[in-house]
Amino acid sequence: MKKHFVKVALYTMPRITQPDKGYFVLSSMTGNPNFPPAETATMLATLKSATDKLQDANAGADTGSYARIAIAQEQAMVFATVLGEVARYVQTKANVDPANSKSIIQSAGFDVHKQREKAKAPSAVSKMVANFTNMTGTIFLTWKSDKYARIYLVYMTETPDVAESWKQVDVLSTRKLMVNGLASGKRYYFKVIAKGLAGSGEPSDIVSQMTA
Repeated sequence: MKKHFVKVALYTMPRITQPDKGYFVLSSMTGNPNFPPAETATMLATLKSATDKLQDANAGADTGSYARIAIAQEQAMVFATVLGEVARYVQTKANVDPANSKSIIQSAGFDVHKQREKAKAPSAVSKMVANFTNMTGTIFLTWKSDKYARIYLVYMTETPDVAESWKQVDVLSTRKLMVNGLASGKRYYFKVIAKGLAGSGEPSDIVSQMTA
C-alpha cells in the first residue's frame, strides 16, 4: 500500500504569504473529525499565535526598516517550527490509516508529497548498431536504452562463442562510442550492458562489423 507524506514546502513561499498557509491549516483542522480537539487545541492555539505574529511582523517590515525586517525573519523561523510540529502530528494520524492517508493530509490543509518512482534495473540495451567507418581501425557503436540506465559497459571480441574472449573496452554515460585502435580488415563483435541505481540489465544482442 502506497504511503503518503505531508508536504510543507515553506521554502517555496514568500514570507509575506506564509501566514495565509497558517490560517488555511487552522481553518482546515478546526472542527475536523480527523483531529480531535483534545489532541489539537493547544497545538492549534500555538499555530494561531505564531501566524498572527508573523502577519503583524510582515506588516511592520513593509516600512523597509532593517530592524523590522529582521523581526519578521525571526518570526518566520518561529512560524516554520510551529507549522512543522503540526505537520508531524498530521503525519502520525495519516500513518495510522494508510488507506486514507492522502485524504487525511489534504483535509488538514497540507499538500501531499509526490511519490518518487522506485528505481529499477535497466532493461537490456536495444537497437544496437555497429557502423562501418572509412577511418582505418575504427568502428562506431550506437544504441538505445531506458530511463533507468546510468552507465554502459562495452565489451568486444573477435570470437563471440568463446566466453573468456570478451573484454571490456570502455565505460561511459553516453549512448555512442567510437572504438579505435582495431586491426584493419577484421570483424569485431560487440555487446553492451547497461547499469543503473538498482543493478545491471541483461547483455544486449551481439552486433558485429568489419574494420576498414
